[in-house]
Amino acid sequence: MVSSCRNVLQERNWFNSSGSELDKFEAFGLTATSAACVGAPLISECYANFECRLADGRQIFSLGSLKVPAAYIKPGQ
Repeated sequence: MVSSCRNVLQERNWFNSSGSELDKFEAFGLTATSAACVGAPLISECYANFECRLADGRQIFSLGSLKVPAAYIKPGQ
């Protein structure tokens, strides 16, 4: 996630809410867009999105263990 997108999500309290309790996209006024390579949605309001997969199958939250099969940047950003 790019820093400006992180700021948008922090301002809307995204990280302190559970997706199992509410539809976070609807609750925070964000637009989900289908990704090409992974099942998780992209966030249209972010100027860059990265589709990521775990590189080695282990659930380790480190950029070194992720593969990025697709990346998007909005023109003019």
